Amino acid sequence: MQFLRTISALLAILLLLGLSAISASRLLASVYADYGNRLAESRASNLNRAGTALDVATRLWPLDAEYYNQLGLLAVRAGDFSVAEDAYLQSLRLRPTWPYTWGNLAQYRLTRGLTDELFTSIWEHGLELGPAEDRLHLAYSQIGLSAWYRLSRQQRAALRRSLDYLLTAPNAENSLRELRLFAQRQRLQPLLCRLSNDAITLKEWCERHTDTRRASLR
Repeated sequence: MQFLRTISALLAILLLLGLSAISASRLLASVYADYGNRLAESRASNLNRAGTALDVATRLWPLDAEYYNQLGLLAVRAGDFSVAEDAYLQSLRLRPTWPYTWGNLAQYRLTRGLTDELFTSIWEHGLELGPAEDRLHLAYSQIGLSAWYRLSRQQRAALRRSLDYLLTAPNAENSLRELRLFAQRQRLQPLLCRLSNDAITLKEWCERHTDTRRASLR
């Protein structure tokens, strides 16, 4: 109720300043979205308030796909999974070619253990849409490695291409470092090394892993 009163007051002020109702709603939505993101970044206890602020942003300006994407991310962190999935799907209705939201939806389903054919199709479709950006390939490679045994032959080939990009891109050092750390945490080093095809950027790391594994088996 307090939110509604605050919104009504702010809209009235913006209208008095000469903005149209559409411009006022859009401007106010951006204010609430920024406020929600700042709350989420400050501390975990603010996640519910941050989610409420982003929900208000989507109601004020329901045509902005990024507000729904951000709401989905916050909902996942807060454990509100039904809100997360609905938010991602609405974001994709508004912006169906945005690979980052497809990736977020795939990651959400992986986290929930929903690794069915729909999950792999979502992952594959988003990867096909994606530009040649190392951060994007990092996210999709992590999901693909985690779900390797759920992927079809065609999808495994797509994962290999994504990994090849990370292993050969000249400016992907940071993402490659994160990929190695991810593989260690998830105990996926053998799989990553097997798929790397002796790439120079991973060869030494893979050899160290192999030596360590042999030593532990003695």
